Amino acid sequence: MDTTTPGTRGTRRTEVPPHPPEYVPHHITQQYSEYSVPRYGSPAGAPGRNGPAVAALALGITGALTSVVLIGGPLGLIGLVLGVIGLRTAGRTGVGRSMAIAALVTSFLAVMVSVLMAIGLVWYADHTQKCYRPDSLRQYTQCVHEQLGRA
Repeated sequence: MDTTTPGTRGTRRTEVPPHPPEYVPHHITQQYSEYSVPRYGSPAGAPGRNGPAVAALALGITGALTSVVLIGGPLGLIGLVLGVIGLRTAGRTGVGRSMAIAALVTSFLAVMVSVLMAIGLVWYADHTQKCYRPDSLRQYTQCVHEQLGRA
């Protein structure tokens, strides 16, 4: 763009448009007080995480997957406790409510399946206790069928 700059007699100058602003990452331009610590990994103002809800969901899923072998019961109980803590944290911070609810559901299922498996194991052991000293697998199988009424 050619224009004559005021104050210069007849001299033509070319005005250069200003440079577009360069991209500066938000964490560089953010002002910190002398006591604040910059948060790396997420921009300022990004939602945080609900640690107890994450841990409860992990324990609930693991407990549900292992509840058939009775390990899931204790994992589910710990998941229930952490799920309640995560739900309280979500009420206070507004982060992770649905995750805490999912953790409570999966942990509850893990405990219930483990309890049902334990009841089934006790029932089976009670009804087949005469069969515990067989000489072979065939005798054990025959004894179990007799005890359970499938002879």
